[in-house]
Amino acid sequence: MSQRVGSDARFKVNTPTVSHETIDNETLIIDLDSGNYYSLLGVGADIWSLVDRGASVGAIVELLHKNYDGDRAEIEAAVTKFLADLQNEKIIVENPAGETPPAGDVDLRLDTDAGAAGRVFEAPVLTRHTDIQDLLLLCPVQDMDESVWPAPKKPTGD
Repeated sequence: MSQRVGSDARFKVNTPTVSHETIDNETLIIDLDSGNYYSLLGVGADIWSLVDRGASVGAIVELLHKNYDGDRAEIEAAVTKFLADLQNEKIIVENPAGETPPAGDVDLRLDTDAGAAGRVFEAPVLTRHTDIQDLLLLCPVQDMDESVWPAPKKPTGD
């Protein structure tokens, strides 16, 4: 999916099938549908945090450009590719315009301990792990109906 993403585009975490947590500047993401889990460090974790808070692609690029040493065009290309990778894995989806928070409501800062100022920009990497995929797919929690949890989901009629 190498489509051109506009600077106004926004994405969101593909919940409820995707769960995530950031611990010690590493973001861990679990896709309960595929059983894959992912790890994001550095710039990747920064981008994930900004996506999760509703930032637009343009705001993400601008914030990274202000906080990392690097060419703006290279940062934009890396962010666009990274977002496409996240979409291809189905862990983020486009955020419809009606669900977009007002620009002033988005907390545009980096979560890294000391900020990124002075660090050289390195393209983010999405690391996929499949080693516990079978165990994650066996987990009964993913088959629960969130409104009546822990009752099993009703069949969809397939």
